[in-house]
Amino acid sequence: MHSVCLFGSENNEYEVTLKVTDSNGVALTTKTGTFLSELIQSEGGDYHVFDIVFESPIILEANTKYCFEARISGPPSWYGKGCPFTMEHSELTFAFYNGTDTGARTTSQRGQFCEFEFTLN
Repeated sequence: MHSVCLFGSENNEYEVTLKVTDSNGVALTTKTGTFLSELIQSEGGDYHVFDIVFESPIILEANTKYCFEARISGPPSWYGKGCPFTMEHSELTFAFYNGTDTGARTTSQRGQFCEFEFTLN
């Protein structure tokens, strides 16, 4: 996993802490910083995002659950809505679940994560 892209809004800054943990709750990485949203133009429409790039790629193992948790502070942002619970790409399947944080404002069907950049080994 090279990076994670989150929804933002036009020309805004966001303070973010992104934590990636394995199924045992062991932190694989934590990234904290200020990120500026940029316009992305795609066939599906235009939207504003900010990209969180990992210094070193995170190695993810097959048939293992991982948790990507983002704490975001800043102005209101866009979000994905009506997303599928699973997405397949090549021989990889992403499955999305609701977290255990009952105060979270996003769910697996309405969330901040819009893209994952990765390579397969």
